Amino acid sequence: MQVPFAVSREVAFDFLGDPHKRPQWQSTLRRVEAVTPMPPQVGTSWRDVVLGEVVAQMELTVVDRPVRWAERGVTKGVAMDLTLDFEETATGCLVSAAFEVTSAGAPRFLVAIVRRSMPRAVRKDLVRAAGILDGSVEPRDP
Repeated sequence: MQVPFAVSREVAFDFLGDPHKRPQWQSTLRRVEAVTPMPPQVGTSWRDVVLGEVVAQMELTVVDRPVRWAERGVTKGVAMDLTLDFEETATGCLVSAAFEVTSAGAPRFLVAIVRRSMPRAVRKDLVRAAGILDGSVEPRDP
């Protein structure tokens, strides 16, 4: 999936890659906790607290500014890997998202539910982030 951003890839990368800014654009996220170390780098980890107070343990696995950023999150026996690639365009940049959902002990039906819901949720969140950066959307105040 690809989402156009009307800002440079450096600006998009820095915004999307900062765990502290994620509650502004990630629809299910309520807050982040225990981000360490900063600035974001391979090995930076934190906890995402999402709807219903579910906690996901997150870690950056790739940080290649401004080209590629990847993270891994594990919660309730489900592991989610998300990779974002940033390509400069004439009007800003194009952010491409790829993800994989695997079981880390969760029942198959739960993994299937996450796999089905993730594409729409990721697209929606990236479109919101693009809107925040171009000024057409207000950041969320969780």
